[in-house]
Parts: sequence; C-alpha cells; structure tokens
Amino acid sequence: MIVCLVAFVISQLTRQKTLVDLSVFKNRNFTLGCILIFLFGAAIYSAVTLLPLYYQSIMDYSAWWAGLVVSPRGIGSIIAMPLVGILVSKLDSRILVSTGFTIFGVCSLFWATLSLQISPWSMIWPIVISGFALGLVFVPLSVTALGDLPSQNVGNASGLYNLMRNIGGSVGISIVQTVLVRHQQLHQTELVRNLTPTSPNYQQNLSYFAKLFSQFTDPVTARAQALGQVGQILSQQASVWSYVDDFRYMAFACFACVPIVWIVKRVRARGGAAAAAH
Repeated sequence: MIVCLVAFVISQLTRQKTLVDLSVFKNRNFTLGCILIFLFGAAIYSAVTLLPLYYQSIMDYSAWWAGLVVSPRGIGSIIAMPLVGILVSKLDSRILVSTGFTIFGVCSLFWATLSLQISPWSMIWPIVISGFALGLVFVPLSVTALGDLPSQNVGNASGLYNLMRNIGGSVGISIVQTVLVRHQQLHQTELVRNLTPTSPNYQQNLSYFAKLFSQFTDPVTARAQALGQVGQILSQQASVWSYVDDFRYMAFACFACVPIVWIVKRVRARGGAAAAAH
C-alpha cells in the first residue's frame, strides 16, 4: 500500500511544474530507487526508534544504557563501507542491495523474539549485523538509482532521493508508534480473557502477590495491590507483543523490497552518482 501511495504521489508531482525538476522521476531506476530508499528509510528509523524505546520503557534502562546497547550498529556500518566500496565496482549492485534488505529483514525477525528476560547483550549481534546491512544498501542503491541519469541531473535527483529517505523515516516512525499503541490495546484485550477466576495460573499469581503484600499491609489492601500487580504484568506483556508485531512488519517490508530490487536495470558504478547520494 505504501509503495502504491508513493508511486501515486510521484506520478502527480511529475505532472506539475515546480522549482524542482521532477522529470527525473520518468527514469525507472530512479523512481524505483526512491521507493526502495523510502521503505528502507522507514525500516531504519523505525529500528533506531523502537529498540532504545523498548529498553527504556519495558526494561527500565536509562537513556545512557539504552543508547549504549544499540550503539554497536555503527561497528557493522564501519566494517561494511570499505568492503562495499570495493564490491560495488565488481558486482551487480542489485546483488548487494537485495542482500542488504534480506539481512536487515532477518535481523528484524530476530528482534521480534525479544522478551522480558533479555540481557543488555542479547541483541548485540543482530544490531551489529543490521549495521552491516545498512552499508550493503545505501551506496549500491544510490548507484542503481542515480547511475542511469544524465550527469547534469544527478545533483537535482540526489536531493529528491535523500528527501524520499527522510520522508520514509518520518512515515516509518509514525507507523510503528501507531502500531505500538493500537496493538497494545488489542493484545491487552486478548490477554485479559485469561484473567478469569477459574484460571489456575491467575489464582496462583494472585495468591502469590497477595501473600507478598500482606507482609506490609492488611489482607484487603494486599489483595487490591495484588490485583493491580497482575494488571500491570498483563499490560507489560501486551506492550512486548506490540513491539514484536512492529519488528515483524519491518521484516515483511524488507523482504517485500527484494523483488523490487530486481526490476531495476543493472547500472555500472559512477563516482558522481555515489558521492551525490551522500
């Protein structure tokens, strides 16, 4: 649906005369490249937003520790960039881009296995590998999108290309935040069905917390606090599942991009095109 929306907006813009030359969207490689960077930008910024947010809101990490846990992504990018600089002139850039999308999708699926029992280092390898996937996508995709354009149009096209990436990031963050809120309510509605008086697990947990709190207060207050604690655990589990849904959607978006990559024409690396994309 997002791809269709972007394509529609692009088609409408190309019919209008503006200060920016939109005729570059008539080039198939550039248009498909913009769609791909839009979707990848959405996935990247969503991951950058979701992981620290999960560690802070669910795992109760400080902002410092949440940032420290996800920082190894830069290591993967540092490793990838020199390697990609060599491979982009020797391999079909579509191979690198599709590999990058696939790896990032697999990392998203791994993030979708998160739980309340993860340690600060449980996700370090997917985070590092996802950074490597970024390097496989950014430069080769810019080569594919801009390398088929006339040299005089590369500067104008690179601005539009980067704009699509930033817009994709904004749209992605908005979508994942909306999914978080709505799916938390959905999962909470589904989970609350298990909180019935006839449920052994419910009665066991309620009795455990009531006994625990009764050491500090009267039995009536302790039972009320136990009910509140069970409700808090349910809300926390619903939140975890909403994060899982977000990461699964990110993986699906990345895997859906792989066939699109192979629709574009093969393009030889050109120094100006790759440099302009940055």
